[in-house]
Amino acid sequence: MQVCRADNLTNPERIRAWATGHHLPEVNNPKGRAVFVGDGPDGVAWHIHDENTELVLAIRSKTGGCAVYAEPLDPAALGQIYSMLIAGYAQKFSVTTPLPDKVQQGPFGTRIGKVRLIEVPASKSHLLLTLITNEKSGGPYQGTLQITLTHPSN
Repeated sequence: MQVCRADNLTNPERIRAWATGHHLPEVNNPKGRAVFVGDGPDGVAWHIHDENTELVLAIRSKTGGCAVYAEPLDPAALGQIYSMLIAGYAQKFSVTTPLPDKVQQGPFGTRIGKVRLIEVPASKSHLLLTLITNEKSGGPYQGTLQITLTHPSN
């Protein structure tokens, strides 16, 4: 998740260089790209093979957000990473606002979404830190962490 630092969001070529430097294979399957990147030509995703978890690093097409997807995973570990990111951003940028959690039942099980809005005063921008988890009975626990740079309109 270190590659999804806030300073890399305005420089996606750093994320691409990191993936290239680690010799990560791109996700070329159209269905996989649709899930990890979304619609549009600007996004890209890479496979990261770990001993126990399948990870995907992505630059989302429409938002330019940096995302990491994982399956299977430990939901407590993902929650700890999310909390550490919030704590780190809270030290650097004093204003963080939690948005209401959302729980939704669907074909992939129970989906839980958590969002934190982080103001970046010097640049008049915001960071959206999003945690989405899916738990399906009998299936692997899945999750994603996304960091997106936004420019609110006045």
